[in-house]
Amino acid sequence: MPTKTKNQSVSAGDIWAIPVSEVGYFLLIVASVTDPKSKAPFVFAYVQAHPSKSIPSPNAIPKLADWKEAWIGLVPLRPFENGRWKRVGSLPNFEKADWPVAPGSRTRFSQETLKEFPKFVATNLCSIETTRDEPTMTALDCTGVSPEVAAEFPEITTLTKASSFETALANHSRQRDGGFWDLQLKITPVSAASISRWNTWAADARKRCADRIDPPIPPGRTTDRRVKPGDWLGFPLVGGGFGAALVARRKAGAVIFGDAIMYTFPRCFDYFPTLDQLRELRPEDACLLVGTSLIVVRDGRWRVLGEHPNFDPKDWIIPHPWHQTTDNRGTGKVSAPNRNDKWVDIVVPESILKLDPYSSDFTSCMSPAALVESDTSAFAHGVEAAPDLPKMGDLVVTPKRLMAWRKQLEAIESQLA
Repeated sequence: MPTKTKNQSVSAGDIWAIPVSEVGYFLLIVASVTDPKSKAPFVFAYVQAHPSKSIPSPNAIPKLADWKEAWIGLVPLRPFENGRWKRVGSLPNFEKADWPVAPGSRTRFSQETLKEFPKFVATNLCSIETTRDEPTMTALDCTGVSPEVAAEFPEITTLTKASSFETALANHSRQRDGGFWDLQLKITPVSAASISRWNTWAADARKRCADRIDPPIPPGRTTDRRVKPGDWLGFPLVGGGFGAALVARRKAGAVIFGDAIMYTFPRCFDYFPTLDQLRELRPEDACLLVGTSLIVVRDGRWRVLGEHPNFDPKDWIIPHPWHQTTDNRGTGKVSAPNRNDKWVDIVVPESILKLDPYSSDFTSCMSPAALVESDTSAFAHGVEAAPDLPKMGDLVVTPKRLMAWRKQLEAIESQLA
């Protein structure tokens, strides 16, 4: 195995070895790399899907078009710079067009899900996201496409932990399924024709969107930490276009495993919306109230757009958590957290609880950001009425539910005072 060397530099065309214990080396080719001082530093990389027992000479490594398949994605700079992975040379005559920063496909439902639930085919959404010609999570263009077109483009994965990637590579090489929480590798077929297709699509999209200006607030950890209630966020929608969300609560543990609760809206914008396009939106205009983690703000997939000029948390209500046991059904007796987050027993009129018996579910668990994008996209593209949409029913915002939440909140807080 290569010896670790600290502070290794990273350049396009570099060949790196990813050592995996008892398996061998996986070769990684750097297609593009950001400045190490970037707010969200990434490497766009291609990784061979099968290991080598020894590291071949750079001259012996075939072009991507001859690989037949590869893992394609964004990798943080850390495993390169800290010596976890080893630079072993550079490709001779590296050409950017041979190793492009490819557009990525996104689908609402995976092929496995569609096979298991064929009725979801009618409500599936697909899109192609193109970034600037650099490794980034910020989409420059998001175009809705058919499933057939989406299948011609790679699913770009973004790594967060080198160790998880190494475990996934080991599982893949041994043809072994990982656990539920393990990273699942997405291997993409590659050929001269597919690379040409990716280059053509990216060039057209970047030319068409050349005048677009990214939101002025940059991504990064500082921005992530500063997001607060009343901030507007923008994100790509599955199926094409961009959506918007308003943060209603932000703190550690706002929901289980998450740090924010937000309203999202059934609107589809050509690009990240401006504050002028959002300032008239009200809670009654929203489609979902959902908890999630804002790590996607740090990495730049979701962008902070600015502050709501007249944000009032009393308007952007969050239902008060409460729980009623089966034995207490019909009695009005519930448990609810007080200001010290201690759960206490109180009595609330049963007629108030029945206005929305599922309201406490809004503030219990986190939805991954990808699921928030997917479910919001369903409303934005008009497929929210499809049957059996997973995990959406208890999150839907309506004027009737808003009224119910306000009445429940008032009744619960009056008993906790």
